[in-house]
Amino acid sequence: MIRIQQLRRRRQFVALAVFGVFLLGAPISNAQKPVSVFVTVARETSEGISEAKEKELGDTAKDLSKEIEKRTNIILAEDINAADIVVKILDRRIDVAQQRQDYGAGHIQPQYQSRHLVLYRMQVGEFHQDAEYYIAGSFVTWKRVAKDVSKRVERWARENREQVLQTRFEKP
Repeated sequence: MIRIQQLRRRRQFVALAVFGVFLLGAPISNAQKPVSVFVTVARETSEGISEAKEKELGDTAKDLSKEIEKRTNIILAEDINAADIVVKILDRRIDVAQQRQDYGAGHIQPQYQSRHLVLYRMQVGEFHQDAEYYIAGSFVTWKRVAKDVSKRVERWARENREQVLQTRFEKP
């Protein structure tokens, strides 16, 4: 009885070992590779703007690149030609809106609401989609905006994975 149990355990161990070798030796297909993303400032945007604005857009591109490196389903491409998706930063600004709070009896107090806004374009081959993202509030930073945009890029890449991979295979 003990001998039979030992033989069964050995067979299970051998089967697991063979299965493990099979998994480790299996080549990774292109469908399993993560989608690569390159972040840049749009050339048409950077022409004719001030140096300060150009620096702001460059900072946003750097912040977004750092956040993309932290994502699990996408990777940062080192070269624009090797990227599956190119994210171009078009603009960033802070919009301030004034709201009026009415407390009654003629007492009205103005309140100011700011929102950090980033306009960007995601491009896959000849296809492109413009998008904007904003966060309103008092304690918003550009790094937080970049983090949220990186999540949106990752989700978009996941939702459009088949089209992105088809474009990958069409590249020369």
